[in-house]
Amino acid sequence: MNLVMPDVKVLAGVNVRGAAASPLGRYVLTQMIERNQQIQQASTDFGVDPHSLREILVASNSAPKYDAGIAVARGSFHPPAVIAKAVEHGAVTEMYKNVTLVTDSKHGLGLAFLGSNLLITGDLPSVKNAIDRALAPWAMPAPLSARIAQLSAADDAWVISTVSAATLLPTSTATAGTARGVSPASVLQNVQRMSGGVKFGKLATVNALAQADTPEMAQLLGNTVKLMMNLLQAQAKQLAPESAQSLVVDPEGNLLNLSFHLTDPEFRNLYKLVSGSSRVAGTPKAEKKM
Repeated sequence: MNLVMPDVKVLAGVNVRGAAASPLGRYVLTQMIERNQQIQQASTDFGVDPHSLREILVASNSAPKYDAGIAVARGSFHPPAVIAKAVEHGAVTEMYKNVTLVTDSKHGLGLAFLGSNLLITGDLPSVKNAIDRALAPWAMPAPLSARIAQLSAADDAWVISTVSAATLLPTSTATAGTARGVSPASVLQNVQRMSGGVKFGKLATVNALAQADTPEMAQLLGNTVKLMMNLLQAQAKQLAPESAQSLVVDPEGNLLNLSFHLTDPEFRNLYKLVSGSSRVAGTPKAEKKM
């Protein structure tokens, strides 16, 4: 974790092997690889095989645009082969503090291996800064480190935001309304920090922790989430009764714990809503094997 920037705003992690064990997990992996610029370019420009990945950690300090940041991956790599293939495709190499840095000037992308089991990729300044931190580690705040450890041990995919949750939403999602005019942005605008994870199986089990401005806002947030779940089930018919009834809301001071489970199509619809995709999921398609 010492590769992460001290002013990190958003962290997201995936246990690739755990997620790949279910069709829904494979769907999320595919979406993450396709949507994350650093991971996608590492695959297309540098020839990193996504199947060689075991864990992925994405970190950014540029919310809400996320145009700067790093992706750190653990897996089984053959650095000389990756570097050679990258050079064949026009990349160049340089030594940066005794680490071979592969750069793609066309996209401003950098990639470096720290051993054969760990790679860093992202925009060039961010990769260099990560190498600096690897050589001179910093101490991540204990609460953040503990939350990362908790989520990564319990869930197949997780996310932590140290900034207002409303800033994480794409513009198309933030301005979109839902039932009775309740939009994702209106629900999240009073959330100062949030974190959550999902465990994939026949159902997606979701757990989240949100920090609101005040205890009253935490209570209001919980009531709003209940209302939205009930409306999605009763009016929009986007949730099965069992899914809506699975919601557990537990406010404690200005903190709010949430948990619920969703079917495969329900989770895909929620994922697309949050990520800003307009197409609604229907019958699940076969996913690529990871």
